[in-house]
Amino acid sequence: MNARETQPQPTPGAPQQLDVLAGEAVQRLRERAGLSRAALGAACGVSGAQIEKYETGINRMSLSRFHKLATVLGTTPDRLLAELVPAVAPSPALPPARRVRAAELALLAGRLEDDVVDHLLGLARALSR
Repeated sequence: MNARETQPQPTPGAPQQLDVLAGEAVQRLRERAGLSRAALGAACGVSGAQIEKYETGINRMSLSRFHKLATVLGTTPDRLLAELVPAVAPSPALPPARRVRAAELALLAGRLEDDVVDHLLGLARALSR
């Protein structure tokens, strides 16, 4: 049996986890900005219904649409991607206290400047060897 056969296959037509997480990040930023779906859609050249589909993961965003959404929401694509990190649960193999600290670290990293995050990643990689 190969590795592909042992992994669960997604249900055809079902939203993929990453699409759902990306949509949830867009929704969080939209709500923080006080924008309606219709207003965000108008600024991006799509309908409010389309924004809802992005937010729920029903429809996938193209990279250019992801970039446009980030720009309209006052952020950058990499910062919008950083919004996904807190939504990704740390490994359940970690003890509960460690999971909480890992989630807090991920949340804080999303608030730091890119060069600071790069330095912290380098430090963490060096310390974990």
